[in-house]
Amino acid sequence: MSVSPILLSVLMIFVALFYFGCSPKEPEMSESIPPDIISQDSMIAIMTDCYLAEGAIKQVQVEHRNVAAHTHSYYRVIFEKYNTTYEKYKESLRYYYQYPEIAEMMYDKVLENLAILESEIKSGQEEDSPQNQD
Repeated sequence: MSVSPILLSVLMIFVALFYFGCSPKEPEMSESIPPDIISQDSMIAIMTDCYLAEGAIKQVQVEHRNVAAHTHSYYRVIFEKYNTTYEKYKESLRYYYQYPEIAEMMYDKVLENLAILESEIKSGQEEDSPQNQD
């Protein structure tokens, strides 16, 4: 069983938050990020899509289909959607890990995005339920 790159990234976030959370003083992020680093808003969007892909990959795993092929396909589509690469994504994660408060804020926003999506799906299901069909 292979571990997906995004799952490793999430684990790295938690480790980084724990490690840097225990450090005496957090470095301050400059006003402008380096040009080769993905913006916070784009990172949040990519991370949100990656979590959704992880859910889809888990379903593929349950159905005993080719997990590796599906994983590669999902992430290829995500990185193409945002016109980036996995390497640039990893480098950007490393950059933001240096600033635990920023990384935590980004992670909180990802969770917020996922909660909104879940709410939209649930409300859509309620509208489509037989009880609401008159």
